[in-house]
Amino acid sequence: MSWPSYPAHNYERRKKFGIYLEPTEASRVWGLRVHGVGSFTSRANDISASGRVIDIYALVFVRAGSGFLRDRNGKDTSLNAGDVLVVTPGWWHLYNPDKSSGWATAWVLFDGSVAEALEQSGELKAGVLPTGPGDAGSKALEAILDGMIGLATHRADTQELQARMAAEMLGLLARLSDWKARQTRGGALDQISEAIKHVDENYPGDIDFDALLEKSGMSYTHFRRQFKTATGDGPQAYQQRLRVRLAKELLSHTELPVAEIGRQVGYQNAAYFSRVFRNRVGVSPAVWRGTSF
Repeated sequence: MSWPSYPAHNYERRKKFGIYLEPTEASRVWGLRVHGVGSFTSRANDISASGRVIDIYALVFVRAGSGFLRDRNGKDTSLNAGDVLVVTPGWWHLYNPDKSSGWATAWVLFDGSVAEALEQSGELKAGVLPTGPGDAGSKALEAILDGMIGLATHRADTQELQARMAAEMLGLLARLSDWKARQTRGGALDQISEAIKHVDENYPGDIDFDALLEKSGMSYTHFRRQFKTATGDGPQAYQQRLRVRLAKELLSHTELPVAEIGRQVGYQNAAYFSRVFRNRVGVSPAVWRGTSF
């Protein structure tokens, strides 16, 4: 799964900033409820030295700087820019920035049946995720959290907001799950990971698939089969899927004209972009914008 570029969000980033929501019982239907989002910039202790336990889930993303996570046995694990920390209900935790560097973090509090199922399956474990998502992943993860902060800042705490926040949280967890799988999955993905990575990082632009094929050292048939096994699509179709997905996000999160969004995702001809989008999604970009959250 790619980590697309997101538009910038124009809100004030304060040193310690949080918005706390009060999800209703009716919002349980979404399977994920967001209780709060925010960001910290600190050189002091964010959490008491005695640690704490909470009764919901939390995800903490280290934007910049460094710190540590301490377990019940007093063992410290370093936290650095790009790291993601997951807190589960009932889990004792203590984390704080290094006094010398300080840190900036973004966080979200959530619960729900989806989170519980992910924890039971082992997809959502307390602690630091084993490896970071890389620069592109970090930027996208930060932008998703910033987008959630922007939504909570500028919208009333209604069922509509709660539904949108649940959708954003589900997408965030899905991306983290996909990234985790990429770190551990073998087979076809190992053999063709460089080609997939190249498409993930460059899909809005022109991609020389012949060069990727040559670099892989595979035959065309084997290359395409392995690529489809790993992604679910052939190389060109995978690029198109990423472009359309980013187009959806730009349609939902910005007021850019449809033609400009088409150009940003790689289609210089607005009519062709609309045709590709309609074939993939079933409706035109304009209709998608009007019916999406």
